[in-house]
Amino acid sequence: MKSEESNKKVLVVGASGFLGKKILKNLEKESGLSIRALSRKERKPSENSKIEWVIGDMLDRDSLTSALDGIDIVISSANGYMKENLNADLVGNKNLIEIAKIQNIKKFIFISIVACEHSPEVPHFHAKKISEDLLISSGIPYISLRAPAFLDQENDYIADAVKKGKFYGVGDASTQWSYVYTEDIASYVAKATIHPKEDIVNTIIDLGWKDGPKSQEELKELISSITK
Repeated sequence: MKSEESNKKVLVVGASGFLGKKILKNLEKESGLSIRALSRKERKPSENSKIEWVIGDMLDRDSLTSALDGIDIVISSANGYMKENLNADLVGNKNLIEIAKIQNIKKFIFISIVACEHSPEVPHFHAKKISEDLLISSGIPYISLRAPAFLDQENDYIADAVKKGKFYGVGDASTQWSYVYTEDIASYVAKATIHPKEDIVNTIIDLGWKDGPKSQEELKELISSITK
């Protein structure tokens, strides 16, 4: 039986990013979804792709108005953290939320950060919290998926290093961190997009490993054991 979200039109913002590309691939697996992807540069879809690429910028409200035309569901995976610029997180998401409200978007899926409200001194955490608050107060039906640290900031750079006898850790060996793999986030986003019920609408959902946080020493041992 098809989901009630079948035949809905989805806009992915941040579609050309590391996580955004994976979100698109997961959405393409879902029958009945019509997918539009926002990029600041012209992009041609690959053969047999059902993705409609449109040119736009989160800082350009007119381009967002055009991109959101006819859209039912918005997914915002955009962030400026890796580029050391928070305009996408602050100004960009504000523009996107305001225009989504005007255009009566039915569902807004936002990629946030676990415990962002507890770290106002960390700029990209605080920026996500501000955007999340704007989304909640807008009245748009939302799902905020809060991710912990990405295990893979690039394509499996940790696992690739372990294969060569090295481990690139962050911080000390014993402090435990919560992590998530970006492929898992992309899968969760797709599931939230097609989920037919209202039980997860207007909720904040923390993501992460079900067996809890891991220290750098534990990560090293786990990854080493499966990459030998």
